[in-house]
Amino acid sequence: SSDLLTPLPEVAKYLPASAAGHSESTMSDIAWVASWTPSTGSAGTSFRQALARPSGPCWERPARYASRAGRGGYQSGTISCALAMLAAARSSRRLQRGQRWRRLAAVAALPDEFLEFVGGTGSPAHTVAKSKERLEKAGFVRIPLDQPWQMKRGGKYYVTKDGTSFCAFAIGGKFDAEQGGVIMAAAHTDSPCLKLRPCSKVPSKAGTLQLGVDTYGGGLWHTWFDRPLGVAGKVLVATDGGDGMEERLVRVDEPLCIIPNLAIHLQTPEERKAFAPNKETELQPVLCPPCGQGLKSPSQLVEPEEEDSAEPEGSKPKPKHHEELLNVVAQAAGVQATDILDVDLCLLDSMPPCSVGSFVSTPRIDNVLSTWAAVDGLAAFAEDSEALDASCDVAVAASFDHEEVGSTSATGADSAVLEMWLNKALQALDGKSWPEIAARSFLLSCDCAHGLHPNYTAKHQTEHQPLLGDGIVIKTNSNQRYATTP
Repeated sequence: SSDLLTPLPEVAKYLPASAAGHSESTMSDIAWVASWTPSTGSAGTSFRQALARPSGPCWERPARYASRAGRGGYQSGTISCALAMLAAARSSRRLQRGQRWRRLAAVAALPDEFLEFVGGTGSPAHTVAKSKERLEKAGFVRIPLDQPWQMKRGGKYYVTKDGTSFCAFAIGGKFDAEQGGVIMAAAHTDSPCLKLRPCSKVPSKAGTLQLGVDTYGGGLWHTWFDRPLGVAGKVLVATDGGDGMEERLVRVDEPLCIIPNLAIHLQTPEERKAFAPNKETELQPVLCPPCGQGLKSPSQLVEPEEEDSAEPEGSKPKPKHHEELLNVVAQAAGVQATDILDVDLCLLDSMPPCSVGSFVSTPRIDNVLSTWAAVDGLAAFAEDSEALDASCDVAVAASFDHEEVGSTSATGADSAVLEMWLNKALQALDGKSWPEIAARSFLLSCDCAHGLHPNYTAKHQTEHQPLLGDGIVIKTNSNQRYATTP
């Protein structure tokens, strides 16, 4: 009944057999992700070629293209699902040959666009900031969370929550609440990482400054050793001479600290075999001084003991973070270190993302990849004024914080925030509520899948082995751990 709603359920019919019915019980980091080579195209390209035909919406040829993808004729990535959704949204109208070729060229450029996107992230707040940048480029307008919403058909809007979750709406020009629905693609903005503790200034040892960090989510923590690390996140700064305050984003990708491994000569064979660092004492990054300053002697790092532990009235509280760290963060925030009231910072890999042949190597694939795909697909659809005006539905892209730790926060997917946003949007359009339109709507829960590792093939069931470059993965779980609408 609509450009988006009709083709999408048909996608599964044309997937390679190895990609359909994949079963997986966890959603965590993946070590591999497929990309494209411009010379060969992609499985996403094949869907776009099949759907962007002058005769309008038609599924006569996707089987041919999908079969070619299954034989390795195309390289594919986990973002193919979003590309297929975008292609389906554009398939219901007549296209000129020149337009089709321009779109194929745009698909070939997507890996570089993703690398640029993920290269500017590092915290959930930065993922939202990059998403806002793409949405505003496509003409989306921010709407306030604490005021009544005003929306119109053909409009493009987005809303954020705490700077770490967002929801974007593209209102179809022919949307009718009595017949249309809401088509949603949802992901999450957070990734497993090391987070700075509220009081990160830990006692110094061996002439070094160290940072106290917590493990966030389910990470492969051994991969954080011997790697130059920067920081990214939010800082709360004083304004107006101390009478006000505001949040600012900071991202320092220059190497600031490192978690050094213990030399092999100082480990027993048993310790080397069962590498399991103590998260409290052996996962503390060393804050590296600027070149030329050198390390301080232990006596220089010892802080004088106070005779009275009680702080005098009117005095400033003890610093919670090292001055050396705050100076760098303050410079990135454009303030003085004394203006920083609090920080919420994640550690990040200082090495920039890059392509490795037909693959991409980058942190935060889980799940900046799906957030980027949903946002870019929605933005590209909304930029096509003819497709948006002809749509009978509301297209939505949303991404939530705290999925890696259960999604149960006020900004998580398990909160009431999405239903609240949908209700406010529908009330602004037709005075309807979400339950009245839910039966005509559907949701794609977008995340990453674990590709079959050539060195660990026994880790996958023989009947469910997602091959890189072999099509879209549709995940299912008997215990109902996935939220995609059946």
